Amino acid sequence: MKGKLAPERGLFVVRKQPGQILKQWSEVGVPVLAIEFLSPSTAARDRGAKRRIYQGAGVAEYWIVDLFARVLGTA
Repeated sequence: MKGKLAPERGLFVVRKQPGQILKQWSEVGVPVLAIEFLSPSTAARDRGAKRRIYQGAGVAEYWIVDLFARVLGTA
C-alpha cells in the first residue's frame, strides 16, 4: 500500500519470498495483517476510515487493539 491513502500502521505482517530482503516500503505491497493500537485521539479514524482503506486495498486481516479497555477486535 502506498500513496496518500496509505495509513501508517501500528504493526503489520507481509508475505515475502524465502530469503527475500525488503529494503524499501515500495517492496512491501499489501499487508496480510494490519494491527492498530488505539489511542483516544485516533480511535474514530482507526475504526472507520482506516478500516475502509485496508479493506479496499485487500488487507486480509485488520485487528484493533484497545489497550485501555483491554480488548482485541477484528474488522
